[in-house]
Amino acid sequence: GHHFKLHTSAPAKAILAYLPGEESRAIIDDINFEIYNENTIKNRESFEKELQTVREKGYGVDIGEKIIGLHCLAAPIFNYQKYPIASIWITGPSFRMPKERFDEYGEMVKRYANKVSAMFGYDQQIHD
Repeated sequence: GHHFKLHTSAPAKAILAYLPGEESRAIIDDINFEIYNENTIKNRESFEKELQTVREKGYGVDIGEKIIGLHCLAAPIFNYQKYPIASIWITGPSFRMPKERFDEYGEMVKRYANKVSAMFGYDQQIHD
Protein backbone atom coordinates (compact mmCIF):
# COMPACT_ATOMS: atom_id res chain seq x y z
CA GLY A 1 0.00 0.00 0.00
CA HIS A 2 0.88 3.62 -0.43
CA HIS A 3 0.81 6.30 2.21
CA PHE A 4 -0.88 9.56 1.33
CA LYS A 5 -1.19 12.80 3.24
CA LEU A 6 -4.71 13.39 4.53
CA HIS A 7 -5.26 16.52 2.46
CA THR A 8 -4.49 14.64 -0.78
CA SER A 9 -6.48 11.48 -0.09
CA ALA A 10 -10.11 10.82 -1.07
CA PRO A 11 -10.50 8.05 1.56
CA ALA A 12 -9.21 10.37 4.28
CA LYS A 13 -11.51 13.18 3.16
CA ALA A 14 -14.48 10.79 3.19
CA ILE A 15 -13.79 9.90 6.82
CA LEU A 16 -12.74 13.35 8.08
CA ALA A 17 -15.86 14.98 6.65
CA TYR A 18 -18.07 12.87 8.92
CA LEU A 19 -16.05 12.83 12.14
CA PRO A 20 -17.49 14.83 15.03
CA GLY A 21 -16.38 18.48 14.82
CA GLU A 22 -13.90 18.51 17.68
CA GLU A 23 -12.27 15.27 16.55
CA SER A 24 -12.03 16.45 12.95
CA ARG A 25 -10.60 19.84 13.98
CA ALA A 26 -7.90 18.19 16.10
CA ILE A 27 -6.78 16.07 13.15
CA ILE A 28 -6.87 18.99 10.73
CA ASP A 29 -4.79 21.05 13.18
CA ASP A 30 -1.97 18.53 12.68
CA ILE A 31 -2.01 18.58 8.87
CA ASN A 32 1.03 20.11 7.21
CA PHE A 33 -0.41 21.23 3.88
CA GLU A 34 2.55 20.11 1.81
CA ILE A 35 2.16 21.05 -1.85
CA TYR A 36 2.93 18.36 -4.43
CA ASN A 37 1.56 19.97 -7.60
CA GLU A 38 -0.99 22.53 -8.82
CA ASN A 39 -3.90 20.25 -7.81
CA THR A 40 -2.88 19.95 -4.15
CA ILE A 41 -5.09 21.59 -1.54
CA LYS A 42 -2.81 24.28 -0.14
CA ASN A 43 -4.38 25.43 3.13
CA ARG A 44 -6.86 24.70 5.89
CA GLU A 45 -9.58 26.97 4.52
CA SER A 46 -9.59 25.20 1.14
CA PHE A 47 -9.49 21.81 2.86
CA GLU A 48 -12.48 22.64 5.06
CA LYS A 49 -14.42 23.75 1.95
CA GLU A 50 -13.51 20.44 0.34
CA LEU A 51 -14.84 18.56 3.39
CA GLN A 52 -18.11 20.51 3.12
CA THR A 53 -18.38 19.38 -0.50
CA VAL A 54 -17.81 15.79 0.64
CA ARG A 55 -20.70 16.12 3.11
CA GLU A 56 -22.93 17.57 0.38
CA LYS A 57 -22.13 14.87 -2.19
CA GLY A 58 -21.50 11.94 0.16
CA TYR A 59 -18.12 11.12 -1.36
CA GLY A 60 -14.63 12.58 -1.55
CA VAL A 61 -12.35 13.02 -4.53
CA ASP A 62 -8.65 13.24 -5.25
CA ILE A 63 -7.99 14.87 -8.61
CA GLY A 64 -4.32 14.07 -8.86
CA GLU A 65 -3.52 16.05 -5.73
CA LYS A 66 -0.34 14.11 -5.04
CA ILE A 67 0.16 12.17 -8.26
CA ILE A 68 -0.90 14.00 -11.41
CA GLY A 69 -3.05 11.82 -13.64
CA LEU A 70 -4.36 9.61 -10.82
CA HIS A 71 -7.96 10.12 -9.68
CA CYS A 72 -9.70 8.60 -6.67
CA LEU A 73 -13.25 8.67 -5.32
CA ALA A 74 -14.17 7.46 -1.83
CA ALA A 75 -17.24 7.15 0.39
CA PRO A 76 -17.33 6.62 4.14
CA ILE A 77 -18.33 3.41 5.86
CA PHE A 78 -20.31 3.97 9.07
CA ASN A 79 -20.95 1.78 12.08
CA TYR A 80 -24.25 1.43 13.93
CA GLN A 81 -23.50 4.66 15.84
CA LYS A 82 -23.25 6.63 12.56
CA TYR A 83 -19.51 7.01 13.14
CA PRO A 84 -17.16 6.77 10.12
CA ILE A 85 -14.94 3.74 10.67
CA ALA A 86 -13.44 3.30 7.20
CA SER A 87 -13.93 4.20 3.58
CA ILE A 88 -14.22 2.40 0.29
CA TRP A 89 -12.75 3.83 -2.87
CA ILE A 90 -11.86 3.43 -6.49
CA THR A 91 -8.68 4.70 -8.10
CA GLY A 92 -7.62 4.95 -11.69
CA PRO A 93 -5.83 7.00 -14.29
CA SER A 94 -7.56 10.24 -15.22
CA PHE A 95 -8.26 9.08 -18.77
CA ARG A 96 -10.34 6.19 -17.38
CA MET A 97 -11.85 8.23 -14.54
CA PRO A 98 -12.44 11.68 -16.03
CA LYS A 99 -13.92 14.42 -13.84
CA GLU A 100 -17.04 14.42 -16.02
CA ARG A 101 -17.92 10.97 -14.64
CA PHE A 102 -17.22 11.70 -10.96
CA ASP A 103 -20.92 11.97 -10.07
CA GLU A 104 -21.64 8.61 -11.69
CA TYR A 105 -18.69 6.91 -10.01
CA GLY A 106 -19.35 8.71 -6.72
CA GLU A 107 -22.91 7.38 -6.59
CA MET A 108 -21.61 3.87 -7.26
CA VAL A 109 -19.02 4.11 -4.48
CA LYS A 110 -21.67 5.47 -2.08
CA ARG A 111 -24.00 2.58 -2.93
CA TYR A 112 -21.36 0.01 -2.02
CA ALA A 113 -20.30 1.96 1.07
CA ASN A 114 -23.94 1.85 2.20
CA LYS A 115 -24.01 -1.91 1.73
CA VAL A 116 -20.86 -2.38 3.81
CA SER A 117 -22.12 0.11 6.41
CA ALA A 118 -25.32 -1.92 6.75
CA MET A 119 -23.17 -4.90 7.76
CA PHE A 120 -21.98 -2.79 10.70
CA GLY A 121 -25.54 -1.89 11.68
CA TYR A 122 -25.80 1.45 9.90
CA ASP A 123 -29.39 1.78 8.71
CA GLN A 124 -29.57 5.07 6.81
CA GLN A 125 -28.48 6.11 3.33
CA ILE A 126 -25.43 8.37 2.97
CA HIS A 127 -26.82 11.76 1.98
CA ASP A 128 -28.80 10.57 -1.01
